[in-house]
Amino acid sequence: MKKLCLVLLAVPGLTACRQIPPAPPSHYDRLADQPYIESYPLKADIGTLKQELFFERGVQAYLWALPALNMYAMKEGSEKVFGKGYNVLPIFKERLNAKTLITTPSSDVIYALGYLDLKEDGPLVVEVPPGLQGVLDDFWQRPIRSEGQIEGREWAGDVGLFGPDRGKGGRYLILPPDYKGSIPSGYFTYRSGTYGVFVVWRGFFKDPKELTEPVKVMEQTRIYPFGTEAAARPCSFPMPQA
Repeated sequence: MKKLCLVLLAVPGLTACRQIPPAPPSHYDRLADQPYIESYPLKADIGTLKQELFFERGVQAYLWALPALNMYAMKEGSEKVFGKGYNVLPIFKERLNAKTLITTPSSDVIYALGYLDLKEDGPLVVEVPPGLQGVLDDFWQRPIRSEGQIEGREWAGDVGLFGPDRGKGGRYLILPPDYKGSIPSGYFTYRSGTYGVFVVWRGFFKDPKELTEPVKVMEQTRIYPFGTEAAARPCSFPMPQA
């Protein structure tokens, strides 16, 4: 048992000692201190070690799934408030702040965030307006890759200023992971690793008090199922508060 000595400042030279009981062993101390015979655990301890192994695997599986869990939570929250569909693209009309419930936003741009379902709608066309900068991610938060090379190189998620359209605008064809049909020309074609696709547009401004121009740029976006442009639902751009 440990002894703790306290110096009583009010009475020079006087100390008081009291016994401090040792802290109980932690869960991991107990696991580490289990006896082994010739490097093998005792039969009675095997069940305890198995339960610990299952627990650790469950924790690891949850950590690995965090990107998808986070994406799905943002999708569910957005659709609960603004509705679901390829044609729904919420645009933040204010700069984001620490209270905004999305992952890793910046405050030096404004955002449009949409969620596509390639399982329900099949291949989708995203018409990107000139002057836009954005990214297309799958639901593991991985940038989706171009279907082969575009202009001599492969691309990973970028559209607009840093994408193959070079900020001039263009039509992007987004394929589901299991798509086996023919691929038409005239599109920048990307293939997603998941049926869910996360659309992230960024709007740039010169004056933080004047955000109408980047909003107007993003409102020129069009999204519709491939081959059904004429019959597609028009895009809506609800305005969430930051």
